[in-house]
Parts: sequence; C-alpha cells; structure tokens
Amino acid sequence: MSLQLSTDRHAWATYAPSVPALEQFATLILKAPLPERAAQIAVAYVAFACQDPARFEVMFASGIDKASHPELLEQTRRVQERLEAALQPHIPREDVVGRAAELWAIAHGVASLTLGGNLHHVVDSSRIDMVAASAAHAWARGVSGM
Repeated sequence: MSLQLSTDRHAWATYAPSVPALEQFATLILKAPLPERAAQIAVAYVAFACQDPARFEVMFASGIDKASHPELLEQTRRVQERLEAALQPHIPREDVVGRAAELWAIAHGVASLTLGGNLHHVVDSSRIDMVAASAAHAWARGVSGM
C-alpha cells in the first residue's frame, strides 16, 4: 500500500481549522484510487482532530444538541458532503451517502481513540497514521471488491 500520508496530513491540518476549507477537502486527493483515497481521508481526519482537538470535540461532542446550534450542524453536514464528494467517483450514487458515513465512522473512531489516549496503549504513537490508513484501506478494498 503506497500512501502519501505526510503530504495529505499536512494539507488537512492546514485547511481543516477553518470551516470554509472543509469545502476543499474533496480536492486534496482526487487522483488516488479508492483504497488509497480512503486511507488518505482517514489519516487527514485524524490529523485534523490532533491538530485542533478543541474544535474536534465541539464539532462532534455527543452531549451537544446540534439542532440548537445550527453552525455545528452545518459543519457536520459539510464534513459528510466532502466525504461524499471524495468518494463519488468510486461509489455508486445510491450508495455514496452510506459509504461516506462508514468511512467517517472509521476515521472518527481512530481520532477519538487517539485523542482519548486509548490507542496509545495499544500501538506506538508513530503508528497512529498507519492504523487509520490500514483500517480505511481495508474498508475500501471490501467496498470496491479489490
């Protein structure tokens, strides 16, 4: 699995803190085949969470009613839209919403375990990117039948 993780991690960390930049997310990795694209997305998502954990927590905290905070609901919607756009070239139109949510769940799980300090008890910190990449890559291979 050949991945350009450091470049994509830097790109996400550069763009993610500003909400309008989420709109650029899908264009960061347009040329990669689905397994590599999914891995890049997961690594970039984890990098965003680690770069700005306070924003990540506010955006995705389970105790916040997003309906009462339209700006948070909008950020959540934009993340889903960017994931859908990044996957659309490889996923049938009728499946793209659900598949984007699956990839988001994978990336979010790694990010949450990392920020919570739980993943560091299982793997060395230097391997967090590979955990995210490997999980997303395996998901994409299953989705695409590769």
